[in-house]
Amino acid sequence: LQHNIAAGLIAGDNSLVTLRDSLVTDTLPGETYIVGTGIVAQQGATLEVSGTSSSGNQGPGLLGTGPSTSVSIDASSFEGNLFAGMSIAGAHLQQADSTIANTSAHPDVGGGAGFYAIADEDGNSSAVVLERNTIQDNPIAGVWIEGPGSYTLSGNTIHGGQGWSRGGLTKCGDAVYATDGVESWNGGAGLLLEDNLLLQGYTAGLFLDDADATLSGNEYSSNTVDLVRQGPS
Repeated sequence: LQHNIAAGLIAGDNSLVTLRDSLVTDTLPGETYIVGTGIVAQQGATLEVSGTSSSGNQGPGLLGTGPSTSVSIDASSFEGNLFAGMSIAGAHLQQADSTIANTSAHPDVGGGAGFYAIADEDGNSSAVVLERNTIQDNPIAGVWIEGPGSYTLSGNTIHGGQGWSRGGLTKCGDAVYATDGVESWNGGAGLLLEDNLLLQGYTAGLFLDDADATLSGNEYSSNTVDLVRQGPS
């Protein structure tokens, strides 16, 4: 699926879509869309992806949105996309043994994180499990988590980036950045980081900005600072 407009593939309306051993590339923005997203899952779809590359798109490699939408990914890659390698907004995602790399900021909407998770437009929280993935060469953050939800990061290798510069100040570039009320793990929700390698964070390996996390067995290497906590949390 290549050189499409707005999206390479859209799974929606409670559909079940299985995508195997495929290439989704060079998706372009349209007249009413300022980004070109490789793969979109929405409206209660169930999307299963394996052995697939979604790369070189002029927007996220994958977008999952909506509380009844479920995405599972195995042995796939998301490289060279704009804004985010992958973005989850209120959906459920489980991803293993995959790569997210070389994301660039979008010239109009910014970004630059490898993996980006937020609530959807109605305030529904995301539920994310990332296991044994490699996330690297993303300028703003390897993983950026914003707002309450359920986030488990286990056994991943997550690199930071070179940061974001404006007016002589460089910030971000963390391996993992969590903000806006992310909570520590309580068995079903919050942020759990276990057995990850967090490295090469320009600001920090793990940056908690008005956020909490539960940490177990993680390793840190070549970060400016391994852990930063700030804000009232």
